[in-house]
Amino acid sequence: MSALDRFTPIHQRSSDLEYTRLLLQQRSPDCTSPYHGPTTYEKAVAAALFGRDLDRDTRVLPISSRDRVITYKSILSSTPTTDWRVKEAATSQLHGIVNDVYNHSFALSNGKYALCGDYDSAYLFNLTAIKKRKIFISGTESEIVSATHWITPTQAAVGTNLSTLNIIDGKTSDYIHKRSFERGTIRVIDQSNENEIYLGFADGAFSRIDPRDPKKGSVVHLASQTISSLSVRRLTAVGYNQNMLMVFDPRKIDRPFAELTGHKSAVTSVEWLDDNHLISGGGSADKSLRAWCMINPGKPFMTTDTKSQVTGIHKLDQQTLITTHGSGAENDRIQLWSIENGKMVNKDAYKTAHSGRIVNSAMSNSTLITGSGIDSVMCIWKFTNENFQQASGPSRSRLLATVR
Repeated sequence: MSALDRFTPIHQRSSDLEYTRLLLQQRSPDCTSPYHGPTTYEKAVAAALFGRDLDRDTRVLPISSRDRVITYKSILSSTPTTDWRVKEAATSQLHGIVNDVYNHSFALSNGKYALCGDYDSAYLFNLTAIKKRKIFISGTESEIVSATHWITPTQAAVGTNLSTLNIIDGKTSDYIHKRSFERGTIRVIDQSNENEIYLGFADGAFSRIDPRDPKKGSVVHLASQTISSLSVRRLTAVGYNQNMLMVFDPRKIDRPFAELTGHKSAVTSVEWLDDNHLISGGGSADKSLRAWCMINPGKPFMTTDTKSQVTGIHKLDQQTLITTHGSGAENDRIQLWSIENGKMVNKDAYKTAHSGRIVNSAMSNSTLITGSGIDSVMCIWKFTNENFQQASGPSRSRLLATVR
């Protein structure tokens, strides 16, 4: 059996990240021999884990007896080919956005349809026509919208502080499913590539359910801290309100695949760049962005001071990030970051129309929406890649209108 035949089906094995890390560590150290590019063995491992081939400039360094470190040329080490800027912006008035950065009550579909929690209601905004329509209202005065998510382009999920999940037809506002979990506030809703819905609760639990039959879901993990952020891709990243950040493999969901330490306060936002690279943002006592690699997740390989609480992280492309901010020096701004040569470089910052900290944000198709609990204003931002603009000059930020 060739090396390629032997290692290509790694993704079909259980715990493939652990297995691949072990394979890379088993390579015999040979630091003195000339380097002639990646071996067939390394190419097979990379193809299985990263879904792409290693080129000649890529090198998996042998493991020394003291520093068990794996390095390779990843998407994070090259100079970006894009230059993103704000193309246009607008604002819209809401009534009562809840001023809680642990709630995630904004969602965006196709860069066009915004789903916004507005105290006891949820509104669907058509950002093209600047129109809004109420699609959900709570049953009692004490029930508020705490989380939203688009399950499909036409089906909306709305979670509340009374632990109810409502799945609603965005076209007709009819209920499709409704379920009560009796676990406290639903803080965040996300979805896997297999269309399973993940819910993060205030009591530290997160659940995984099938949207076709939400009654069949159950709690898959329970921690002692409130969940403050959640992001699902091939792995599931869960941030908690007391410094804790855990990553779970959905095939072994009962125990963490990795526990990531370093944040000094709540992990208020997490975002996957790809299947193996995670960006996390800290709260008001931390004010940092940290980048993690799941091949060697012991410590972050990049840490950047943001000077303010991070309330949202959004990916424009695999080397460009947008962050939104709460308490701190940049509390009413969004920031644009580029990942260049293994570092996060702040490329620009944009002052919003908010009069206080940003508590909610969502992004889709290069369109960002932000909301503040102080003024209940929703800002709409459209980003463009200047490398694709005409030679007449770069486009700058402009305010389109204020919609009441």
